[in-house]
Amino acid sequence: MKLKFKTLFLATTLAVAFGSLSSCSKDDDDDHDHDHNEQELITTVELTLVDTAFNVSETYVWKDEDGEGGNAPSRIDTLKLPANRNLVGSVKFYDDSKTPREDITEEIIEEANEHFVGYTPSGGLNLSVDVTDRDGNNLPIGLANVFRPGSESAGSIKITLKHQTDGVKDGTITPGETDVEVDFPVEIR
Repeated sequence: MKLKFKTLFLATTLAVAFGSLSSCSKDDDDDHDHDHNEQELITTVELTLVDTAFNVSETYVWKDEDGEGGNAPSRIDTLKLPANRNLVGSVKFYDDSKTPREDITEEIIEEANEHFVGYTPSGGLNLSVDVTDRDGNNLPIGLANVFRPGSESAGSIKITLKHQTDGVKDGTITPGETDVEVDFPVEIR
């Protein structure tokens, strides 16, 4: 009887000891440098381009109700851009799974020092994008931009929203976690 009790006591003691070593309670988390920002669900990306020469505005939409992965996007607009003309742009990010829709762009603005939106044209596409907004450290944010289409061509533009915490933001798209990455087809005419 004493052996069974001692074995049970030892097993319970070991389980408690090892359990407390391998688990991390909320109070323990407060003592460590953990990143508690959960990745937002982004279901919609809206890119607005304004041709200031003709005062014409066009909004292009990428929409995927369940976010990246899972089901295919339900809408991907093709950017139809005039050749050799600069377009003033802005991009917004939304979570349409909530009612009312959540504007993720507001959080990006509030945490500008931790976010970067990059624009990567595909090879052969005569397009460059200049980011025009800056955070408190004078690093680019990417919500405001100028699209500079060149001569006629076709391809795509990849828009990537990166979450760059803990001082890793360096003005490039490389560091950090990708919050969303979408490709818009582009025709320059």
